Amino acid sequence: MRRSSTVRSAVAQGGPVTTTDVTSGSELIGGRFQIRGLLASGGEAEVHLARDLELDLDVVVKTRRIVDDDDLVRLRREAGMLMRIVAHSGLPTVRSDLVDGTRYYMISDHVAGNDLRTIVNAQDSTGLDLATVLGLIDQIADTLDHLHAHQPAIVHGDVKPENVIVTGDGRAVLVDFGAAMRVGDERERLGTPGFSAPEVLAGEALSPAADVYSLAALTVFLLTGIIPKLGAAWPDALAQGDLVRLERVVRRGLTWDPLGRPWRASEYARRLREAAEMDV
Repeated sequence: MRRSSTVRSAVAQGGPVTTTDVTSGSELIGGRFQIRGLLASGGEAEVHLARDLELDLDVVVKTRRIVDDDDLVRLRREAGMLMRIVAHSGLPTVRSDLVDGTRYYMISDHVAGNDLRTIVNAQDSTGLDLATVLGLIDQIADTLDHLHAHQPAIVHGDVKPENVIVTGDGRAVLVDFGAAMRVGDERERLGTPGFSAPEVLAGEALSPAADVYSLAALTVFLLTGIIPKLGAAWPDALAQGDLVRLERVVRRGLTWDPLGRPWRASEYARRLREAAEMDV
């Protein structure tokens, strides 16, 4: 199919495009991205698998309705932040964004694999073995440190099982930056109870410590299959198990006060591994 240079230029630059075609029952976004199917939906957004017809590769297209001009400005600002993130093996690349009438689209790499909730649920909710959990936490912590090293730091804000994809070669990739913010930004906060830090859900000042909280909550889920909700009983698998030192590290990561948590994600991961080695 022939595509105009205007469409190619606008997509490459993240500029507005207002052409949507339907070809053989398959939606074509911006004359370039052919929708293959719905991957997920929730809140205001839908996430689709699509084919980039110019580069001949699979991509993910996240779309939502544009409320007004201010909403579009905010969406474009967020896209700009994500497209400026330095490449990292634990992150998908956000390639471009575009506008089609009242719909906004963000295009990023497709990461093939299974999310951590699917992987844990396949274990009959008994959790993963300790060595696997430590390896995953090490990888995710390295990715978070990479985000936090940007100036200003980028806080993911919603590190949860569904947002970590494990590829066929065992690489853990952090996805879905719908809740991501730069430290110091002010806007509506998004997050997931049980995994997002209290300050995220309360709309308070953010720091990288918010992602450390999420990493600790994720640790509990990976080891036990249980979501560590605020005020809920501590999982028996940790409270009555042999991982006494590891449990203390996890509890420290889940401290309500951000200043009481390890400041760096990699520091949390290091303490977790050292505690596990002493426990076993």
